[in-house]
Amino acid sequence: MTSWNDLLDWEYQKSNLRFDIKKLTLFADTDEKSESLQHMGSGENWLACHLFIHFALHKHFFDKKKPVANFIIFDQPTQIHYPKNYQEGNGNFIQSEDEKADEKMFEFILSITKSLFPDLQVIVTDHANFSNKNFQECIVEEWRNGKKLVPVEWLV
Repeated sequence: MTSWNDLLDWEYQKSNLRFDIKKLTLFADTDEKSESLQHMGSGENWLACHLFIHFALHKHFFDKKKPVANFIIFDQPTQIHYPKNYQEGNGNFIQSEDEKADEKMFEFILSITKSLFPDLQVIVTDHANFSNKNFQECIVEEWRNGKKLVPVEWLV
C-alpha cells in the first residue's frame, strides 16, 4: 500500500501504511505517531484508505491463490468532492483541485486494475465524467436522459 501512496491526493502521502490484522484497520505511520483510519478524519483520507486496503487485500489473495471475489464495486467515490467546474470571466472552464484529485483517483483505480488483470474487474458507478481518453474508454453505460440501471418497464 505504501508504494501506492503518492498515486492519490491525501493527507498521509509521506507515511508508511500497514494493515493491523488483529484490529482490522489500516494505520498510517508518520514520524510523530501512528494514526488509525478512524482517527484520520476527512472523506479524502477515508476514501484513499479504503481504496488501498481493498486493492491490497485482493492482490494478496490473488497472489496466494486464495478464493476471493474477482470484482469490486465502488459506488460514487467522487461524492466526497462532488466536483464542480467553474468559469473564468472569459468563459473558459477551469478544473477544480477536487476534480484533479478525482481524476487522479480514477487513474489510480485503472492502474491497479490493469496490474491485476485478468484476476480483477472493478465496477464504478458515479456521476463524474472526465474527458481524458483513459476514462472515456472505461465507460460502459451512461444512465442519463431516462436510461436507468434498472429499466422502468421492469418495475411494473
